[in-house]
Amino acid sequence: MSKRIAGFLIEANVIKEDEAELYEYGLSLIGKKISHMLLILLIGWIGGQLLGMISFLASYICLREYAGGYHAKTSRCCYLCTGVVTLSVLVIFFIFRQLNVGWICICMLISGVIIWRQSPQETPTKPLSEKEKALYGRKARCYLICLGILFGISVCFFREIAEGIACAWIVQMFMLIIGRCLGKNIRNS
Repeated sequence: MSKRIAGFLIEANVIKEDEAELYEYGLSLIGKKISHMLLILLIGWIGGQLLGMISFLASYICLREYAGGYHAKTSRCCYLCTGVVTLSVLVIFFIFRQLNVGWICICMLISGVIIWRQSPQETPTKPLSEKEKALYGRKARCYLICLGILFGISVCFFREIAEGIACAWIVQMFMLIIGRCLGKNIRNS
């Protein structure tokens, strides 16, 4: 599909032929991201948690971009991880329904502290310069603050939205922990 789109862009004189491979790669990445989002939303809809899953997805995308953490090495593993994480989020939604808001706030606090301290986390495929570390760290913390405020507002009026934000923080916390543990194991091998 991305090859056809790149071919169309060449024929329309939008890009040069020597840029086709780069555009194919970029379009392929966009396609993968869209398919991941659709999978997450489909699972949320089937699980009766569409609004919560939309809230989770929006919050998680903001944090993940700048906080970093574990990344799968292959597309197949990435899809598998996405499915497992999404099903886990549905389980967390169910658990949250059994808890009072205080426990959810405690989960947010623990997750927020870990994300704040561990962000940004580079990966072997995406090393960061000192300037990028500072910039990504500021942006991750800014998103934490904004999402924390949104959580505080929505927990009183739109609990499902608040639960989605809390799930995003919990998943991001685990991605940072897993990334840190795997990163140490790789360096010590």
